[in-house]
Amino acid sequence: MNDKNHNIKIIFGIFAVVTFSIIIIVSLGIMLEKPAWISWGWTAVVYVMAIIILLVGLVGINHSRKSRGKNDSRKEVVFGTIVDYEKKSYSRRVYYYPVYEYYINGIRETIVSTVGTRPARGSIGDKAQLMYNYDTGKTVCLGEENVHSKMYIVFVVIGVALLAWAIYRSVGMFL
Repeated sequence: MNDKNHNIKIIFGIFAVVTFSIIIIVSLGIMLEKPAWISWGWTAVVYVMAIIILLVGLVGINHSRKSRGKNDSRKEVVFGTIVDYEKKSYSRRVYYYPVYEYYINGIRETIVSTVGTRPARGSIGDKAQLMYNYDTGKTVCLGEENVHSKMYIVFVVIGVALLAWAIYRSVGMFL
């Protein structure tokens, strides 16, 4: 097992133990009619949720920066053409993922977008900017990076707001 997966399992294990402990405290507070325990328990739940949401946002931002390869010198912006749409169904809804065709050193390559839309945006033959990284051999759709980055920023903002609320509430409990 590699270290990254091992660390993730440890982190999730710690969060599971903490969350289970909080649930027990809140349950005991309800059973023993201790309002302070209930209040503290719910604040602790918000702390855990805030930390998880904040971590998801920060890890996502870090991953999206790495995938962009800002420090890689061997990258090239290429133009891809939508040649098809891959259809995927989620909860009885169909989403359309554009398939881009592009050429690197005269070799035809294709990539399926990571962002699906409903209905399909664009049409076959439309052009899009892609970035090809020679060091990693990966291609990234430049417009999609912004979608993912904005989503992760929303996670960070929500995480910070929940954390601030939990801290405010904690300070109020101890005054």
